[in-house]
Amino acid sequence: QTEGYVAEREADRILYRNAFGTQPSSGEGAASNLGNVLLKNVANTGVLYWGGRLLALWEAMQPHRLDPVTLETIGIDDLNGLLRQGLPFAVGNPLFEHWAQQMGLPIGGDPLGAHTHVDPSTGRLLTFSYQMHPSLNPVGTPLETTLTFMELDEQFRVVRSKQHHLAGYAFIHDFCFTDDYYIFFRNPVDLDLSPFL
Repeated sequence: QTEGYVAEREADRILYRNAFGTQPSSGEGAASNLGNVLLKNVANTGVLYWGGRLLALWEAMQPHRLDPVTLETIGIDDLNGLLRQGLPFAVGNPLFEHWAQQMGLPIGGDPLGAHTHVDPSTGRLLTFSYQMHPSLNPVGTPLETTLTFMELDEQFRVVRSKQHHLAGYAFIHDFCFTDDYYIFFRNPVDLDLSPFL
């Protein structure tokens, strides 16, 4: 039971924007969500038991930790400081992002991929994180996605990490791997943020 779930249950109505479901409404018509860009961390896409932790995963935010015996929600887990909290949208200015986070706007975060894999030859957890931000290339798409591939040990320490930059918004859901490669399928998705503003 995430914090957002509990808040909505207590309010007996939808409070947060979401990607695929019913949007909140204050009864004020089309303008009722104007400026409401906060999304709820639904933690409903994948489950991982690794390093003694049970984690509920959603690819747009950090995992929620659960008690592996009682299944009680403990809260968001940053994996020993590996992940910054918030949504994976950045503006390219660390000072502004820090200020925005202090003001309660959850941007500049590092989500954990909702589908992780264990490499049987190394015993490491293979996963990725991503962040979308303005492109530094003045020609072409205004957005860029930075994917960070990670191999973690059972203490959630990074053993190997590599970043890769992709033009545009890259919606990555899952991946496979070989001894030498991570293989990602980039869905042909264009992101139009205007309906969320």
